[in-house]
Amino acid sequence: MTGATPHSHKLIFISHANPEDNEFTLWLAGRLSSHGYLVWSDLTKLIGAEVFWNDIEDAIRNCSAKFVAVLSRISQQKDGVLDEVNIAVNVERSQKRPGFVVPIRLDDLPFNEVRGNIARKNIIDFNPGWANGLRQLLEVLERDGVPHTQEGAVAETSAWFARMAAGPHSIEAGTQSLLSNWAEITGLPDTLHFFRVPVKQNKVLGTFEGFAYPVYPFGDMIATFANEDEVNSGLSQFQKAMKAHDVALKAILADEPHPLSQRLQWGDAANMISFMIRIAWDKAMANKGLRPYELSSGRKAWYPLDGYADENWMRFTDLGGVERRKRLVGRSNQRKVNWHYAVEVVPSIRREPRVIFKPHVVFTEDGINPINSPTRMHSLRRGFCKNWWNERWRGLLLAYAAFIAEENGTVNLPVGDGQEFTIISRPLMFNAPVYLSGAGEAVLAEDETDSQLDEIAEDEDTAYDFEEDDEDVPSELDDKETVQTEDPCDG
Repeated sequence: MTGATPHSHKLIFISHANPEDNEFTLWLAGRLSSHGYLVWSDLTKLIGAEVFWNDIEDAIRNCSAKFVAVLSRISQQKDGVLDEVNIAVNVERSQKRPGFVVPIRLDDLPFNEVRGNIARKNIIDFNPGWANGLRQLLEVLERDGVPHTQEGAVAETSAWFARMAAGPHSIEAGTQSLLSNWAEITGLPDTLHFFRVPVKQNKVLGTFEGFAYPVYPFGDMIATFANEDEVNSGLSQFQKAMKAHDVALKAILADEPHPLSQRLQWGDAANMISFMIRIAWDKAMANKGLRPYELSSGRKAWYPLDGYADENWMRFTDLGGVERRKRLVGRSNQRKVNWHYAVEVVPSIRREPRVIFKPHVVFTEDGINPINSPTRMHSLRRGFCKNWWNERWRGLLLAYAAFIAEENGTVNLPVGDGQEFTIISRPLMFNAPVYLSGAGEAVLAEDETDSQLDEIAEDEDTAYDFEEDDEDVPSELDDKETVQTEDPCDG
């Protein structure tokens, strides 16, 4: 049971690390306000009104219905955040309002490192995905009767966004091409086979761990695209698979009647196919010589090793059709580490079949093996990538897509029985009917030098070092030529 919310308390107060967790806090504030909640943080103030409390304690004690504590490795070290949490915990206890403090985990902060005053609470985990975390948070707010209204929510949120975009930026009508992180699945296998095998369900994945193709346990059967001979090759000589059902994959995806319709619901089928795509992707990346980095979610991000190409350059075509090159692996001599651009793939077949590219940066000392300390890895990622702007991330994604693609621009995932998933490696483009004018002014200008970047880094108490030739250059130029940098942040 949760404690009653005083009638006058309508605010959702968001406490977070500034500036490290600002991006997430702005996103969360916008989503909550669009659902009709009054939201306050030091970034947004009160969405829908111009209110600022000089006394944060007064806002927490006398105006807040919920206190959302954004937990991250950084926020757990911030005195301001810890002070706000202590105030909120005291309010929860003194006013007898259990559930007033709602902790949410933003990154891979270990649960056993959460500070003691909220460590015993149920923590909503946003680390695997912001959308799923938001759904759980909205359920808590609805369950606990936090006041909200849809009346005026759209207008208030729009006004807040207008204030956030004020200054040199404005929303203009006009088409703008946008690069997504979606890669289209254009080719699908025809038939999903179901076999009965003499293996306990909880032993299936272990039994077929070294199998060439993905396998998924389903009741007293396994699902796979591999044929009977291939499945038997993954079993011992004393075990034999027995064919049970063949199901057309298109029927499953279209939620049409098929032999297992009563047992295989569409949502379960979608999870099954997504799992098998991810396993096939992992096997394909391993065959291409990439290295896996296991994330806290258990999924893998794949990165090239030092020396994967001549001086680690990868040639690709940018959004303007110009051929360029970019490094997917670099070296920081000051920190004595290598950085590697890595990509995690999240399959999605709930609308148009696609995979979603999620970027990561992995650090190694030897160019091969990830640094063993999660804390140091996190610290390097926070500091090292702070000045990597959107233009740089786009270039890295396009270069990576070119690196993993076959000559025809596809990534082919064999799944057995001569079948495969075919993915267009280059991410999809979309056209937006509006654009934000002046947005490019936030990006470092092309003529800013490495020394200027060093000054920025020193202002932020972060040391950067840059290799002089580690920059975007048109591929037809000789490596030794001096060129103007499009992206000066290759470090």
